[in-house]
Amino acid sequence: ANEFIAKFPNDSRTPALILKRGSAYFQNEDYNQARLIFKELAIQEIEPSLSNYANFYSAMSARLGGTEQAREESIQLFQHIIDSNGQLTDESRIQQSRILIDLRRYNEAQNTLKPLLAAKKTPLFRRIDAGILMADSLYSQGVTNSAKYQQATEIYNELLLKEQIAPGTRNRLNFLLGKTYESMGQPEKAF
Repeated sequence: ANEFIAKFPNDSRTPALILKRGSAYFQNEDYNQARLIFKELAIQEIEPSLSNYANFYSAMSARLGGTEQAREESIQLFQHIIDSNGQLTDESRIQQSRILIDLRRYNEAQNTLKPLLAAKKTPLFRRIDAGILMADSLYSQGVTNSAKYQQATEIYNELLLKEQIAPGTRNRLNFLLGKTYESMGQPEKAF
């Protein structure tokens, strides 16, 4: 692929090969190299679907890169995708909120997730992801504000009412709910 890209930089197949090369680095967990490739590809004038994919994986590579600077860059890249309101907007909200929670920027994470939880058209699987992250954000604030624990339990209980939830997800939600009740000093509700 590298030889073809070097010999034929203007060939119509070259962006797809560059994307494959970036994907290979990403799969091999060389996130910095993947980020550089995806970032370069995203700024080229290419087919919009390839550009969106490149932007998303540039943000994911930055997220997984591990450094503080890379995380901040990923927040900005995910925000760019969110602002474009394209096909990867919802997943970008999920990924951005994960970073914000890791960085203890809980209010920002909650603001990122609110549109997913408020929209009626949000698919159940995405609503569950957003709900778990919202509850996680609230739970993380519970030590200093016990009302946040209560808000987290409300989200878990609401999600558990959904009949279409996979058994593994239901078990995870029950575990998180029980953990929250224990943190609230109510272990009898944890079972």
